[in-house]
Amino acid sequence: VCEQATEEMNCEENLPGFWAVINAVLFDGEQGWFAPANLCADVCAEKKLIDLACDACSERINVSVDYMADEETQVAVLAGLLDGGFCDGFGENAEACANALPTVLPIAMSALADAPRDWVERFCAGEGCM
Repeated sequence: VCEQATEEMNCEENLPGFWAVINAVLFDGEQGWFAPANLCADVCAEKKLIDLACDACSERINVSVDYMADEETQVAVLAGLLDGGFCDGFGENAEACANALPTVLPIAMSALADAPRDWVERFCAGEGCM
């Protein structure tokens, strides 16, 4: 991510904290990327999978992660964060957030989509797939 950031972003120093805040919103358990309402509303009950085969669970997770690399999806997530006041939480650094987010978010989402998926089957098994 930092290889593509501008010098004034001071990426090496700022990225860990910035990503932690992005991560908390993007992967929020109630409304985030993998939240039951977004991933499996039709087969999830009280945050547990019901009647879902493990291969179907893995497929849902993998398709969802694939969408992270989709440019339209990245634009929509970026717009949602910017329009939703995400950067307002940075106070006097709100402008820096608004300048950095269009650089950081697409790169990070693409990196997550390209990362190994060896965790998916373990995740589904841990959620109780059949």
